[in-house]
Amino acid sequence: MRGDQLMLGHIGTTLHEDIPEDQRYWLIHKGGYTMVRLVEHLPDGRALVRIGAREMTVDSTDIDRMNPTHLDRVGDFGALRYLNETSVIHLLRQRFGCNLLYTNAGLSSIVCLASTEEGIVGEDRLVSLFKGCRRGQMPAHICATAQLIYRNLQMTGQDQSVVLTGVSGSGKTTQLRKLVRYFAEVAGWTRTLSYDKLALAMGVVEAFGHASSAIHRDSTRFLYLFSLGFDKAAALRACRFQVSLLEAERLGRVCGVEAAFHVFYYLWEGVEGEQRERLQLDTIEQPFIIPYSKKEDRQSANEAWKRLQHAFSELGLTQSQFDAINSVLAAILHIQAAGCTPGNAQRAHFLRIAHAHQAAALLGVSTEDLADALFRGKTTGSKTVTKVGTASRMVLTPRGSDAAEALLSFCAVLYQELFHTIIELINKALFSNSACSWISVYSHEQVDVEVTMPIISPCPLTRLLDQKQQLLACTDIDMRSEEKRGLFAILEEESLFPGATDESLLSVFSFIWETMPGSEHSIYSSM
Repeated sequence: MRGDQLMLGHIGTTLHEDIPEDQRYWLIHKGGYTMVRLVEHLPDGRALVRIGAREMTVDSTDIDRMNPTHLDRVGDFGALRYLNETSVIHLLRQRFGCNLLYTNAGLSSIVCLASTEEGIVGEDRLVSLFKGCRRGQMPAHICATAQLIYRNLQMTGQDQSVVLTGVSGSGKTTQLRKLVRYFAEVAGWTRTLSYDKLALAMGVVEAFGHASSAIHRDSTRFLYLFSLGFDKAAALRACRFQVSLLEAERLGRVCGVEAAFHVFYYLWEGVEGEQRERLQLDTIEQPFIIPYSKKEDRQSANEAWKRLQHAFSELGLTQSQFDAINSVLAAILHIQAAGCTPGNAQRAHFLRIAHAHQAAALLGVSTEDLADALFRGKTTGSKTVTKVGTASRMVLTPRGSDAAEALLSFCAVLYQELFHTIIELINKALFSNSACSWISVYSHEQVDVEVTMPIISPCPLTRLLDQKQQLLACTDIDMRSEEKRGLFAILEEESLFPGATDESLLSVFSFIWETMPGSEHSIYSSM
């Protein structure tokens, strides 16, 4: 049912009914909203309204004031005479019907309704249309927002920021690319950093950080902080990525539409010849990624793999670095294929040892070392790996973890390290030794799709969070103390931790001793 219709078939009502402006209201119902005529407000929090020839009593909270019809397609919510939820939805609906996808929400916010046809026609002309314009000369558009940001940067020399928010599939990545393209075209006269190179870098990041979900086939599964650096003449000089991969554990939750990260499918369908033989991919009979079955999907993945190779080459990565990345990806596939025995991780071992051998060879370690690191948290020539951070304290408990969980956690951490290593390589390729004024463009993909924030809002990081201590305090992050602690302070801290034992206390002592500057021996050798 359309949003402006009410299921009252026996009543001849129309949206263009001749109703005085001060009596026009929206009636909110489960099917949307309908224009009604307000007869009078009743004293008990109710209202008498008329729809066609019929009068009915409704709650006052179910009606919203209607704006004049000449404001139905206005380009800014601030121009509405009566600002309420129903009027906002009606305005967005009317503009979307006229292919007006952007609507301003005040001076610093803009709303975009995604469209599959957006960007197909006239994309190359947008920069020239908005370049050099002032606020009053531009309609609501993402390029208008970019122009205002760039103008503020030129006029004030201060850092600027944009936050892109919305549900999965709402078009945040597309809008981010539009912003980057505009800045690269307007401020790229020095040819230091072209949009083509930036697009290649973004494509690499998306290959490793995007995955198919129940909502969208190309969903961003990481937090994204994208920074552009400008010199004193407002020329584009540098670029930097900062990411936080929040869903590395999805490697163990591949089922149906919830797929693994795109790069695994690109690798599976794209690697051929000697490289495929080296990675031993054909020996994996049932990979955890569930390979594509449709011919067009397999061909698309193969082409994406070739684009990924080209992007790495253009960004300056060597063949040995690319081979190392492939080895880690293939090792994760082999570790998943190897499986493990059920039960406690301390007593677990691999089920299919051939895949474990291949994974260890690709990672450059022995099979025994791989098993110790994966199931028992041990590395070669060292005691059990122990961290004393708040998030890692559970490793000191005497309870054993499940073997399957340990295997999936190891793969997730391995992929996370690979992802951050690739980001570092990209940042080196895009870095310039110029004095920069930063514009930060932050695209946040909600993991919980029910929490929707569809309106872009300013992010005054440089004003409010100019000190590291302020940032940590705002985010409730405990700052690790660098002060030296005595034995009694450590003992008191451990006594507050449930499940602490004498062995865990000695492990903490050993860890602190080994990390102290100038210490060459463990605490055990000093006793």
